[in-house]
Amino acid sequence: MKKVFLLITLCFSLSLTYAQSCSGANQLTLLGKKSGGIYHQLGFASYSPNNADPSQNEMVISAWTCNSQGYPICNFRIISKFILSQIPANAYIVSANLYLYAKVNTTNGITGSPTFGTNNAVSISRIISPWDSVGTGLGWLNQPQTTTDRQVIIPTSTSPTQNYITDIKNLVQYWVNNSDSNFGMQFKIANETYYNSMIFHSGTSVDAVKPRLEICYWTEEQFPKVWGYAFYDANGNGVKDSLEYPTPYTKVQLSNGTFTFSDINGYYEIAGNSFGAYNVDVTPPTFYSSTNLSTSYNFTSFGQSFQNNIPFIATSNSDSINVHITPFHRFARMGFGFPCYIDYENLGNTVLNPSISVGFDSNKQTYDSCSNASFVNIGNIFGGPVGSINPGERHYFIGYLTTKPTVSLSDTIQLNSIIAAGAALGIDAVSIPVSGSFDPNDKEATAVLTPAEVASGKYIDYTIRFENIGNDTAINIVVKDTLSNLLQANTLQMISSSHTCKVTVKGNKVKFEFKNINLLYHSLNELKSVGFVKFRVKPLSTLTNGTSVNNKASIYFDFNEPIVTNVATTRILNSVITPVKISNYELQITKESTENIKQVLNAWTTVTETNTGYFNVQRSIDGKEFATVGKINAKGIGRYEFTDPLSINNLSSTIYYRLEIVDMDGGKTYSQVKQIGIRNEKLGVSMYPNPAKNEVTIERKLTGKEHIAIADVSGKIILTKQLNSQIQTINISSLSKGVYIISFENGDKMKLIKN
Repeated sequence: MKKVFLLITLCFSLSLTYAQSCSGANQLTLLGKKSGGIYHQLGFASYSPNNADPSQNEMVISAWTCNSQGYPICNFRIISKFILSQIPANAYIVSANLYLYAKVNTTNGITGSPTFGTNNAVSISRIISPWDSVGTGLGWLNQPQTTTDRQVIIPTSTSPTQNYITDIKNLVQYWVNNSDSNFGMQFKIANETYYNSMIFHSGTSVDAVKPRLEICYWTEEQFPKVWGYAFYDANGNGVKDSLEYPTPYTKVQLSNGTFTFSDINGYYEIAGNSFGAYNVDVTPPTFYSSTNLSTSYNFTSFGQSFQNNIPFIATSNSDSINVHITPFHRFARMGFGFPCYIDYENLGNTVLNPSISVGFDSNKQTYDSCSNASFVNIGNIFGGPVGSINPGERHYFIGYLTTKPTVSLSDTIQLNSIIAAGAALGIDAVSIPVSGSFDPNDKEATAVLTPAEVASGKYIDYTIRFENIGNDTAINIVVKDTLSNLLQANTLQMISSSHTCKVTVKGNKVKFEFKNINLLYHSLNELKSVGFVKFRVKPLSTLTNGTSVNNKASIYFDFNEPIVTNVATTRILNSVITPVKISNYELQITKESTENIKQVLNAWTTVTETNTGYFNVQRSIDGKEFATVGKINAKGIGRYEFTDPLSINNLSSTIYYRLEIVDMDGGKTYSQVKQIGIRNEKLGVSMYPNPAKNEVTIERKLTGKEHIAIADVSGKIILTKQLNSQIQTINISSLSKGVYIISFENGDKMKLIKN
């Protein structure tokens, strides 16, 4: 680019003002300050193919000649981003004006003419790929990707020192609605032919001329809205009396397609996103109707609020009851507690006196207690009568179980709940896999539907769980879910939630707001640190065999970055395929090359194989956390072997193995966990079982009495014992669950895991 080194002192006045009126709406001014943390900028030059310029001394957007650089033509582009986290989600953007100030005393271009050329119009394009403010991995040949969607054009200048106010409302609205997609904007000469330039002040100039973004907006709470309570109107007077119960999860829909559900207290509110006439339509529960199933309102200004209560009147005398069981965790952990949330409701219009029972596998779990103190446990069932329940009445209780440490990681836990009152019956069941560890923030979906079930309109059930694993109370939690385009978003139905939440569905975007949830953190109160929302949606009726429906959610704790859940997958299959059936999975030490090196042979035989891709051999030192140590491709029914060279590293312990079986479609199943004792001849010691719950046995070559010390991971000694014999059992029931180090008098150490 042609450089002019003549220094000229110019006086000029700014022709722009930035104190715009928002006419009652909220106003936010964001200053493009390099060190402010809310603004980022990078420059690109075509003569620098592999490097970006983070200096931000000026915003150079230009097409010029630069023979001194060895290039006949040089192009310059700028990318920048304003952080918009101060604007509430789903706010309505009234205006968003970007202020850019011409830099007259520029070091580039023609001094005194920063806006130069007869065709220097600039395009502002939305960036669709991430980047950082230092330009890691970026250069002219590797710029962030852009799209012309919502592109804005800064028109050709009419003055050599022209300042600009540019409306980027549509860009800001997109970023507010899609906060995880705010990657900023690219500035470039629309037609990159020389000599054309626009050079503006950047984030290093004085505040008065820095880039500036001024936004006027209304929050979602300020939109015109309809609100009210849905309830069972037992006496038909249209008023919610003290003994009349709310109608939770009633669907209320606006004529623009947005819909919501009443919460567990029967309260709902729904807002428009523009002015005009709206219809509000209500879907009544079975056996009920209302005079307010369809009403009309005219939204004319922000802040409008219309109350519309929905009293439901019985249309017939019918008994109906329902029950749902929701584990607080997606997996059952060996040796750990397993609380379950069971809610039940009277869906009919008669008074019922039901009994409820919850069944579990007593070979895999033990019963601890129940929040309903009147319930009793007999064998593998707990429950009892719950008293009379009026129409619309809804209750819940929490059952506390513990998964036995003897279960295998290939096991599943089966739970079922039954509620009955005369001929009225409600049933629910869940199947939970056993796992050693898990992400507490997850999404779960119905695993498999057949094409026939899809065609008949069967739902996919989703559960989104969240847990506060921080170190302070979470005041507000928002769960956002963009439904797959293979789902019918307008069929969404609420099933249950752990706390009161507001639900909003716009197109395929679903938002669950837990306002003032005040969720405690895990280390303070484990049970009060978790929550969930449960709903169901129909897939497209045309889905065929082999289709996978994938979905994930984002969970926002207050103002933190979102936690993105796992991908929950529902597979459409003619039948449930068992990828492989294994028999005779065995472990054997086959070679000891040195006193600290063992070779463990994993050998297994497959009886059946269907759609099997490969086997991952996985090893663990605690039976919970597994890592892959080898891979064997599937070859068909027969015998497989894998030898694991195992370094003992002066530790003697029990080693665990399992097989992760991966099918051709990416689905995974796991074999039974196997264990083998590894003895270190140098130490002359072995310990079992490990992990242990109440007792651990130590075998040690002794020449006399020896003391041992058991310390936690911080090094604090918790327990000391004296070994009097070569085989001695030690009671460790007083230790808390966790990892400990056993130290011997000669300096040897062993790791102990207490369940």
